Amino acid sequence: MTGAELTDAEVADLITDRVIAHVMADGEPMPGVTAAIALFERYGLPLAIASSSPPRLIDAVCDRLGLADIDVRCSAMDEIRGKPAPDVYFTAARRLGVGAASCLALEDSPHGVASAKAAGMRCVAVPDPLLAADPAYRDADLVIPSLTALDGAAVRRLGVQVGHPQRADDPQRARCNSVPVRDGPEPDRTGWA
Repeated sequence: MTGAELTDAEVADLITDRVIAHVMADGEPMPGVTAAIALFERYGLPLAIASSSPPRLIDAVCDRLGLADIDVRCSAMDEIRGKPAPDVYFTAARRLGVGAASCLALEDSPHGVASAKAAGMRCVAVPDPLLAADPAYRDADLVIPSLTALDGAAVRRLGVQVGHPQRADDPQRARCNSVPVRDGPEPDRTGWA
C-alpha cells in the first residue's frame, strides 16, 4: 500500500501507533511531573487529563508513566472543537464535578494556554522549549521553566482552594481522580483541571 492509498484517518492511526510505540519504549515524565502530582494529591485536589492527543495515546502515556490513578481522561478529539477552544477543559471540569473557574490547568503549548484561559481556568504554563518565544504563554497566570518550580506556595498564590496537606501514609488521604497538562505525546495534565 502506498501513502496515496491511505485515508487521512489511516495515516493518523499509523502516526499514533508509532508515537505509542516510542512512548512505551522510551517515555519519561517531564521533570517535576511526579512531584506535582504528589503535591496535588497531598492537598486533596482531584486530577484530570485534558489533552489534544487521541484517547489511546493518553492511555498509553498513563500506562507508561504509572498514572493509572488518573481516572478522568479527556481528549479534545472527542469534542466538536479542539484546543484552543475550551471544550476539552469544560468536559474535564464537568467530569471532575467542579466548576471550570475553580480549576488550575498545567499547559505546555500556546493553544493549551488559550484553551484553559477560554474555559475561565487559572493556568500554569511550562513552555515547550521549541515554542517558548510564543507570546501566547504570557496569557497564563504563571509561567515557569519546569514543573520542578511548582510548589504549594505557588498553587496558593494562584488562588487554588486547597485542603490541609495530608500525609502520604494517611488512609483517609484523597485519591487522585484526574487533571490535564501536556499537549501532544506527553500527558496533558490539568486537574485541578
